[in-house]
Amino acid sequence: MKVRLTDIAVRNLKPPLKGQATYLDADANLPGFGVRVTAKGVKSFVLVHGAQRTRETLGRYPTITLQQARQAARTRLSELTLSGYQRTPKLTFAEAFARYEQAHLVHLRSGDQVKRAIANDAIPLLGRKLLHEITDEDVSDVLNRIRERGSEYQRTNTRAYLRTFFSWCMRVDNLGSDRLKANPAAETSRGKSVSRDRVLSDLELVAVWYGTEALGWPFMPLIRLLVLSGQRRDEVGGIEWPELHDSIWTIPAARAKNNQIHDVPLPPEAQVIIATVPHLNSCSLLFSTTGTTPVSGFSKAKAKLDAATQAWLDAYAEKHGRRRIILAPWRLHDLRRNVSTGLARMGYPQHVVEKLLNHRSGVTSGIAGVYNRYRYWEERKQALAAWTAHVTSLVAAHAPEPVSS
Repeated sequence: MKVRLTDIAVRNLKPPLKGQATYLDADANLPGFGVRVTAKGVKSFVLVHGAQRTRETLGRYPTITLQQARQAARTRLSELTLSGYQRTPKLTFAEAFARYEQAHLVHLRSGDQVKRAIANDAIPLLGRKLLHEITDEDVSDVLNRIRERGSEYQRTNTRAYLRTFFSWCMRVDNLGSDRLKANPAAETSRGKSVSRDRVLSDLELVAVWYGTEALGWPFMPLIRLLVLSGQRRDEVGGIEWPELHDSIWTIPAARAKNNQIHDVPLPPEAQVIIATVPHLNSCSLLFSTTGTTPVSGFSKAKAKLDAATQAWLDAYAEKHGRRRIILAPWRLHDLRRNVSTGLARMGYPQHVVEKLLNHRSGVTSGIAGVYNRYRYWEERKQALAAWTAHVTSLVAAHAPEPVSS
């Protein structure tokens, strides 16, 4: 839709009932310049150009004025003309991300995590799209699909990963003439903040324990070890048989988040779970579906676990004549907080709990951390034995509550 854009006209533009509307300026001297208005009333100056009708965001109104936006549009059109923008960039999202992976992600500890998130959620929707044609609506589609499956925390992380990736794509020394001129993730909604202090109730913890029965191998024993040990998800998911020595699990520095070798006492209950894990031929990993790499697919497993956990809670409420108990959003990482909170409630001191969980914060941080691998070993053994006894008693007290199919 073409309109004569003035300060008053821009101020009075009405938002559409849904989606967005773009109003192009009727000024023939500045083709493609206009204002985009979303259903929430957000107004942004845009420039549409080229044979592919590429749309670039110049800035939000009223952060920049109409006059400033016009000048920015003129400057941008001049740049495009001088650089001979008739050449249309041909790099796809997937191709650009492959370059990003090799140039940047391989150097990050979190590289595999970023790779999995983009491969699971962004590549299926954006992979074949030309990089320069991707809009903020495309990015929003990716994020909305994550939200629809109830993974608000994952949505927040994926948005951050995409923003960082697109920022990398804007640098000429990374992509040359294929570089982006604007970040399509920059104006997407941040989403809801996710609480980082979630602690499952005793009943929820029992429901999760029985809910793992719906997962089978490898996630049932894996998640039950998370419940009992309090260690990190990827550390448990990547356990190798040589790391296990009777009642001790030694996490090598290369796999520990803080790069410090860490010994974990294994109470009898944890040893029983490990004993049920089959040995895969010529595979050193406890949990692997490929025989060569640690188990993946946590998002799908977590969604299935949530459904089974809620079903257990529903059955419990019905049996005991209680109102329905709704399982609040939680993450596997929250199980570490359950161990920490539970041990504090039992009276174990903070320095013992932090050493058990391999935290570097608090009283054991700094250079002392190099020398304290065996510090508080007996106290750690007693603490984890007490925690597993607590969990075992809870599970036994509620057996045999059914898990509805």
